[in-house]
Amino acid sequence: MGVDIVTNWLQHRKWVKSVTSKEGDKSYQEVGVDLVVDKKDSTYDWVEVKSDTWKTPNFFFETVSNDKRGTPGCFMKTKAHYLYYVMLNLFEFYILPVQQVRGWFLANRSDFVEKKTSTTRRGQVVYNTIGALVPRKRVVEEVPCVKLILY
Repeated sequence: MGVDIVTNWLQHRKWVKSVTSKEGDKSYQEVGVDLVVDKKDSTYDWVEVKSDTWKTPNFFFETVSNDKRGTPGCFMKTKAHYLYYVMLNLFEFYILPVQQVRGWFLANRSDFVEKKTSTTRRGQVVYNTIGALVPRKRVVEEVPCVKLILY
């Protein structure tokens, strides 16, 4: 659902030539990219989309995707230029330039609470995903290139 919202919004920007979903493309999945945005100036952006239905004031920046395998979380490994973080219940999304936000996050990582979510199969925990709860307001205030879009 978040990818559809972001795709629709992007397709209505004057600077966008086309938006292509890469959700089913394994080579793009491996680098954490959902969309390729071809711009009219002949450049392109890679976009990762995260959707959240919680009504908390936080982002969840995934730092470890599978604690048993030790695999890096999407926030740490994505090669996307931008992370579009869609807050479905609030009808808003944030445009987060990955390099700037990741650098800020790493410099301030000790400020944030770490949480785990479990993936279960037949009632048994298979693995945990680990991430940091990062206040959206703080990111917007401290990383000037972050944008909030109401849809």
